[in-house]
Amino acid sequence: MKKSASHSDQSALNHTRKMYRHWNKHFLDDYLSFQLSSSIKLFLCLVLITNTKAIVWEQKGCHIVGHTQKIDIPGCIMFKLTSNACRGYCVSYAIPSNKEMIQYNSKQLITSIGNCCAMTETEVMNVRVLCRDGPKNIKFKSATKCGCFHCKKS
Repeated sequence: MKKSASHSDQSALNHTRKMYRHWNKHFLDDYLSFQLSSSIKLFLCLVLITNTKAIVWEQKGCHIVGHTQKIDIPGCIMFKLTSNACRGYCVSYAIPSNKEMIQYNSKQLITSIGNCCAMTETEVMNVRVLCRDGPKNIKFKSATKCGCFHCKKS
């Protein structure tokens, strides 16, 4: 024969159910709050990424950017040309010269290493230009790849 639960057992069971519902409600509230804050964080990250891409050349490295310039060839109509150029930041530094360098050149107390952003690969752009003595086909270079290289003195 089955015994019926005593009043204290029933009371304990009701208390447990009540605590379970309370915990679930707060868990759900906390979860939704976390989800909301995660959504806000995701939105802010997307805004930062979007704004960063707008000025990609300001990031570390050497990047392809669009470049528009006025082209003025004597005897031809001036025009604007948009091509690809390279722009960015490459690592450069200066350090005290080592003993061997100072022995080789006693005036060179500092060794500077400079890297510059430069075009590594280009493509040819053919442009038809209107000139006094008739149209001319002129070739311009446009960057297809950029990189950081040892700076050359010109």
